Amino acid sequence: MLYDTASGDTHQLTPMASRVLDFLRSSPRSHEEIASWVLSSDMTVVDDASLTKVDTILANLVALGLIEPIQL
Repeated sequence: MLYDTASGDTHQLTPMASRVLDFLRSSPRSHEEIASWVLSSDMTVVDDASLTKVDTILANLVALGLIEPIQL
């Protein structure tokens, strides 16, 4: 569970979404860095399906207002 102090909302995150959010706390990261780190730490095979999963997680975190995309 994650409580967003800015919105007052509580979110139930998947383990992978939590790892992505934790990874982004230290500094901005590129899509490739995020996908590589999450997939390697999750022991998931890097293929189109797993990359789509990472894309979906990032889109959901943006939609929830927990992250925002930037140009690196």
